Amino acid sequence: MKINSSLINTKINNIQSDSQSKNTKSEFKKLLNTEIEKDNKKELYKACQDLESVFVNKMFDSMRATIPRTDLMGNSFGLDVFESMLYEEYSKKISKQGSIGIADILYKQLSGKI
Repeated sequence: MKINSSLINTKINNIQSDSQSKNTKSEFKKLLNTEIEKDNKKELYKACQDLESVFVNKMFDSMRATIPRTDLMGNSFGLDVFESMLYEEYSKKISKQGSIGIADILYKQLSGKI
């Protein structure tokens, strides 16, 4: 009985290429998972900043409610909408600066880094 060495070499090459493709696939999956986690962390931090912004905006609303209104500027619906939008933008800027720190605390708590 004669053994064909070319068949054995072909099988060995196939096994090597399969193991290399499995390694490449596993490396790709690892890289993909790390990128997904990075993206999720960015989204989580953005959500934490948005929540801090909402909290600060509600705080501003409560503070504004304590200020007595005068007729100097007028009491119109347009002025109320403008003030509301202005304080909403203030809230967003404050949360982006991180000066209060609620977003950082929430992020650490939710990401399990404490």
